[in-house]
Amino acid sequence: MGLKKFAILLSDLFVFYGSLALFIVIRYPSDFLYNWNLHYKLFSILFLILIFSFYASDLYELDYWRNKTDLFSKTLKVMAINFTLAITLFYFFQTPIAPKTNLFLFTFLFTFLFLPSRLFMAKALKLTLPSKKALFLGNEKYYQKVSEFLRNNPHTGYKIVAFAPTEKVNLGKDRVKVIPDHGQLFDFLSKNKVKVVISSLNPHLTKESVSSLYNSIPLNIEFLSLNRFYEDINSKVSLDALDEFWFLENLAKGEKKIQEIVKRGFDFFVSLLLGTVFLPIVPFIIIAVKITSPGPILFKQTRVGISGKNFKIIKFRTMVKNAEKNGPQWAEPNDPRVTGVGGFLRRTHLDEIPQLLNVLVGNMSLVGPRPERPEFEEKLSKEIPFYSIRHLVKPGITGMTQIRSFYETTTDDAREKLEYELYYIKNRNFFMDLKIILKTVHQIFKAAGR
Repeated sequence: MGLKKFAILLSDLFVFYGSLALFIVIRYPSDFLYNWNLHYKLFSILFLILIFSFYASDLYELDYWRNKTDLFSKTLKVMAINFTLAITLFYFFQTPIAPKTNLFLFTFLFTFLFLPSRLFMAKALKLTLPSKKALFLGNEKYYQKVSEFLRNNPHTGYKIVAFAPTEKVNLGKDRVKVIPDHGQLFDFLSKNKVKVVISSLNPHLTKESVSSLYNSIPLNIEFLSLNRFYEDINSKVSLDALDEFWFLENLAKGEKKIQEIVKRGFDFFVSLLLGTVFLPIVPFIIIAVKITSPGPILFKQTRVGISGKNFKIIKFRTMVKNAEKNGPQWAEPNDPRVTGVGGFLRRTHLDEIPQLLNVLVGNMSLVGPRPERPEFEEKLSKEIPFYSIRHLVKPGITGMTQIRSFYETTTDDAREKLEYELYYIKNRNFFMDLKIILKTVHQIFKAAGR
């Protein structure tokens, strides 16, 4: 968690316990200490649940403040869900606290104080933590992409103030300082207090650049390759900037044996748990699918798994019978082949309950790249470089693209999907999987699946 997000978390902590103290003063003015001791432990559990809810709802993403309406709407939804969970928790533990009155008053106070505190923190952080001055070293094509992205996303915390091109450029009305002579880099970096150098090339290609950058080491400047910078701000890799050496450097580390053992154990245990939780609603799903459209209840389809091996994926059917009578095709937004019940099952991810069987037998993981069909796999492998690398790990029920409700309808979409998946394969760990699962749970609650 970055410094800004940590500051926001501390602010939430202050508002939460401040609201609790204010609630006790209002509700029990004559005996504050006794009622504080009575409430704070159980409310601390609620705070942890609230933090996870905020996290899954993207309320710790730094661009949330740009849309106050969205912030207000998300906060109300999260608080409504947590209010319901809190009442259940209070009754479950049979506490001496009066759930309805106390929780209603506390929730009102917290929500009332939370929104102003978030807006205040957003303004304060923007003032006290200004954007880092950055210099871009490389060609114009990559400079234009990066500078446009940073202009549209100021919350990333970077601002390009200079461009050191490798060729003659014409930036038009772009007001950024152009430094064609790389021998002048050191002087510019030191005089203008530049904090970051983003490079799309190997500085060893020019004697002037490597000399200037070497001399600037005492300036405590952060040096980032374009690949690293792109990954940090987008949570995906750039296929345009990759070569074979990137894969050797980042993926050829041998199997993460302990991590894979832990992941397999986690997959097995959680799949059994989720299967037990969802079992009571399975009969209702079966009936709904059966009576609303003709055809089988379950949908089986061949997909490509780890090491390129095919397997059969199992889902509840969400499309009309013979949906692909004209041949294989990608699903699209508002796909007319999706039935009414199927649309609901897709939005809530309930159609994927049978895939827990795929996880139990080891064909899939809970988190991983989206499994592709062989018919599309052959075509995409020819058109997209390094596409087969995604088969280094097991495909997942959910993953980087699934939590973004990512639709793959063109080769360009598949290319972008691969960028997310390569980022996951490179950086995967237990906590990343947990983060993706939490965001998937949030999607289920707001019915945002596809």
